[in-house]
Amino acid sequence: MRLGLGIADAQRAVTLFKQHDEAQLKVQHALQYDEAKLIQTSQEAAAQLKELFEADTVYFPRTKARAA
Repeated sequence: MRLGLGIADAQRAVTLFKQHDEAQLKVQHALQYDEAKLIQTSQEAAAQLKELFEADTVYFPRTKARAA
């Protein structure tokens, strides 16, 4: 199945996710003993990641998925 995403765009998405994930791991490690803050930062990070990928769809519109 083809998703309509070019190689460069896919690599950009992977890099973006990896950077966000690594930064989040550092934050969570620092807060590992504060459950409330850990939950809060995890929820905030999920919302930020969602926003990043939604913003990506504005700059890199995808074609409808179709069978290859």
